[in-house]
Amino acid sequence: MALENAAEYSSVDAQTLTPLVRCLLADQQADLLDWSFTQLPCFGVNPVTTGIYRFSGHAQSGGKARPWSLILKVLHWLDLGSRGKDYLDNPSDWNYWRREAEVHRSCILANWHGGLRAVRCLRVVEPAPMTFWIWLQDLGAQDQKPWPMERHVLAARHFGEFNGAHAGFVSGSDNEIWLCRHFLRKWIGALQSWGLNQTLSDATFWATRDAQIAFRPDTDVRVRRLLANADGLCKLLAAQMQTLSHQDCHQANLFATGNPLTENTTTAIDWSFLGLAAIGEDLGTQIGGNLFNLFADAANAKDYYGAATAAYLDGLTQSGWRGNQNRICFATATAACLRYVPFGVMWLQGCIQAKARGELSGIDHLAQERRLDTDDVLLRWGAAMSFLLELGNDAIRFAGRH
Repeated sequence: MALENAAEYSSVDAQTLTPLVRCLLADQQADLLDWSFTQLPCFGVNPVTTGIYRFSGHAQSGGKARPWSLILKVLHWLDLGSRGKDYLDNPSDWNYWRREAEVHRSCILANWHGGLRAVRCLRVVEPAPMTFWIWLQDLGAQDQKPWPMERHVLAARHFGEFNGAHAGFVSGSDNEIWLCRHFLRKWIGALQSWGLNQTLSDATFWATRDAQIAFRPDTDVRVRRLLANADGLCKLLAAQMQTLSHQDCHQANLFATGNPLTENTTTAIDWSFLGLAAIGEDLGTQIGGNLFNLFADAANAKDYYGAATAAYLDGLTQSGWRGNQNRICFATATAACLRYVPFGVMWLQGCIQAKARGELSGIDHLAQERRLDTDDVLLRWGAAMSFLLELGNDAIRFAGRH
C-alpha cells in the first residue's frame, strides 16, 4: 500500500498534518504553509513495512515560518497463507505484524529517561483494514558510515542501563500480549521452516565462489554443531532473568542523539521485536548485528566485544542490577551467534541467487554502502561470521557446565 497511489496521497492533507505539526513544534496555533513528501529507501526492511516516507514543509509559528519534518512508516499485513503461521499473524509470533504499532500506542516506553531513548511517536492511525500509519519524529538522514568503536560502546552502555532498569519486567496489562517472547527459539524455527537444513546440505552452495571466499572449509560442520545445541541454549536463556528488550539494536536502528557536540544519548527506531529476553541478549544482538552488517570491523571484534561487554555491565550496575556476570556473557554470546550465524548462511545463498537473476544482492548493497569491492565485503563478512561461531563455542562450553 504505497503513497504513490493518488487516493492514498490525497488523504494526507492539511487536516491530517496540522495536529501532527502542531504537536511537533509545541505550538497549537501553528498553521501549515506548504509540504511535500519523498519515499525513503527500504532495502532489506521487514516485509510488513510497505513504505517509509518523509513529509516536510513549513508552518507559520510564533510569527515566522518554521521548517518541520515527519516520518511516516506504513505497516500492512501480508497474506502468507500457511507460511504466516508462527511468523506474523498472532501476537505470540516473533514478527507479529501489528507489534510496532502496539508499542507506540501503549505507554510501555513512556517513563524511561536514560541514555537510550525511543523515537518519538506523534500518532498511530488505521487508515484502512490491516494497515497502520505510524507518524514519527524525523531524526535526520541515517548515517550508513560505521560509528567509531567508542560510539558503539556508548550505545552498549545505554542498552545496559535500559535492560538493567527493566530487569525482572512483568507486563502491566493484559493488552501487552503482543510482547515478543522466546524470540531466538522462534527465529531458528522459522529459518528451519524456510529451508535452513536444505541449505546446509547443499553442496552446490558451499562450492560457489562467494561461499568459498567467505567461509572456512569447516563452516558447515560448525553451524550444524551450533544448531544441534540451539534447543539447550534457548532453554538456559529462558531460565535466566528476563528484561524488556529491543531485540534488533544494531547501528541500522540507532541514532547518535543528544547534544550536537557530544551526542550522548542513543535513540532507537524499529521496535517491532520488543519483548522479553534474557539480560544480555540485547548486547548480543547489537554486537552480532554490527559485525554482520559491517558496522564494526571483524579485525577488531575481540576488542569491540570486550569493551562493549564491560560498558553494558557497567550500565546494568548503574541501573541497580546485581547478578552473575558470567550469565550475562552467556546470553550475549548465545544471542549473537544464534541470531546471525544460521541466518547468515541462508542470507549468502539468497545473495548468490539474486546475483544470478541480475538483481542487487545484499552483498552488493553492503559493497555500495561501505565503498568496498564485493570480494572485500565477503572476506570481512566471513571473518565476522567466524567470530560469531567462536562465540557460539563459548556459549556451548558455558551450557555444558550448567
